[in-house]
Formats: sequence, structure tokens, C-alpha cells
Amino acid sequence: FGLTHTVTAGIVSAKGRFIGAGPYDDFIQTDASINPGNSGGPLFNLKGEVVGINTAIVPYGQGIGFAVPINQVKEILDDLKTTGTVARGWIGIGLQPLDEDLAEQLGVDEGVVISQVYPDNPAAKAGLRAGDVIVELDGEKVDETDEVVRAIGARRPGDVVKLGIIRDGKEKTIKVELGQRPDEEDMATRSFRDWHRDGGSPDHDEGSPLDAYGFRVEKRKDLGHGGDSGLVVTAVLGGSPAAGRLEVGDRIKEVNRHEVRSVDDIERYLGEHDDHAMLVVDRDGAETLVVLSLDDDRE
Repeated sequence: FGLTHTVTAGIVSAKGRFIGAGPYDDFIQTDASINPGNSGGPLFNLKGEVVGINTAIVPYGQGIGFAVPINQVKEILDDLKTTGTVARGWIGIGLQPLDEDLAEQLGVDEGVVISQVYPDNPAAKAGLRAGDVIVELDGEKVDETDEVVRAIGARRPGDVVKLGIIRDGKEKTIKVELGQRPDEEDMATRSFRDWHRDGGSPDHDEGSPLDAYGFRVEKRKDLGHGGDSGLVVTAVLGGSPAAGRLEVGDRIKEVNRHEVRSVDDIERYLGEHDDHAMLVVDRDGAETLVVLSLDDDRE
């Protein structure tokens, strides 16, 4: 509008807002108007101190704007001046929240679950495993995936962090030396559902654990993983324990902490427990933990 040097006023509505802009979301929410052209401008407190950089608004609402906290800006300013990029710490894991099923299966009531450990990355070298539950980071308790992501990203490659974890019911402390977070392009993986799938017939017996849990698996050529074979979910029975948890196209990698290479492996390890199982599945290129229970009440 050509209205330069405009000042608006308001209050801070909240801190630590997550708006889906990226993995390091930690915004200040304000109702001070942020108009077109204001992005990048300062957010002041009553003392005239810059507390944030105006960044975004909610287009369908009024009085909902967001600013990056100035402390975050200070942390990355030198990197931007010298290299034009931001060096963030990275340990190479996938995380998921601790839901009720996982909490019961893993025997914990707080923390964040490691769903995937990327090979040849800091976490793998330090001995972290899928199924470990992170409860502390450098002595501070953590209970949200965002907390862990932001805390690691705020540190620099080469820094060492101490993770308090629970594994098989036992508390452990593992030190991890952080690496450099890869570019998003390097991290991107092809969606499994976009790869070619062969035909085939179910490879299991009636009355098997697979039938009890309500899904079908076939061993198929996986064109997206270097030609390795994959154990692929080909059908999920509606109303079964697997319904809503497994999806057609999921690639099963572990059952009850055992790596599986055949349908027989899946059958055997599913039968280890009478009423539940924990699976590691590759879904759309990201690994996640899935808990199945035969005690589920479904209609």
C-alpha cells in the first residue's frame, strides 16, 4: 500500500507456537497487525527492545500473527553472515509420540519414541536403536518430539549431547556427537507407493498369526531399496487389530525387535506373544513403530 514506517500495537498471546512451517517451529504469537510487507520487521517490547522478527500470519483469521524469537535469530546470525546457511546439529533418528499402545508395550509412561535410526549417522554410531524411549536430553526431561528436534537443532555439529533413554525397561545414558543436518534434498526418499509392484498370491496358512491380526504379507522385489526384497503388506482386514494401524504398501522390517526376512519370520515372531506385537514398518520412506493388540475392541 506504500504505507512505510507503519507501527502497530498489540499483546503477546503465546510463546512456543508450532504452525507447521518447519521442524524448528517455536514462534511468538501476537495480535499486533502484521500487514503485507511487514515480514522481516521487528517486534518490540515496551522497553523498545527487539524481541522477535515478524514472519507470518493466519490469512483466514484476524489478529493472529507470528514472530521468530530474537534469541533464535541471534543463534544463526553469524552462520548467515559468513556462509549463507545455518549449521544445525543432527543425530539421524526418526521420532514419534508415545501413545497409549506404545507406552504399554514398552513399559514406560513418558518420553519420546525413536522409530527409526538412520545407518551411518551419529545415533547409529552411538548405539541408539528403534524402540528406545528418550526421556532426558542433557539432564532436561523431554516429552514431545518437537522438544527433542528443537534442542538438537539448536546445537552445532560436533557438540556432544547426553540422552537419557529407557530400553527394555532399563534406564541408560548414551552420549552422541552431533553431525551436520543434511539438506532436505538429500533426506528426501521416494514414496513406496509410487514404485512398481509385482503380482503374487498370499504366502501364508489359514489360522496363522497373520490371520489373527488381520493382514496379508508378500515378499516382493523392492525397486526402491537397491533391489533388496521387501515384505509388503498387501491387504488389511476391516475391523481387525491391524485395521487403522497398518496400510497396504507398508514394508515390514521388524517384529517384536527381530529383523524379518521372510513371511515365516513374521509368523514366528508374531507368535512370540499371545495378544500383542510391535512392528517396525517403512511407510513412504520413513520408519515408524506400530503396536497391534488382539485385545482391541472394534466394531
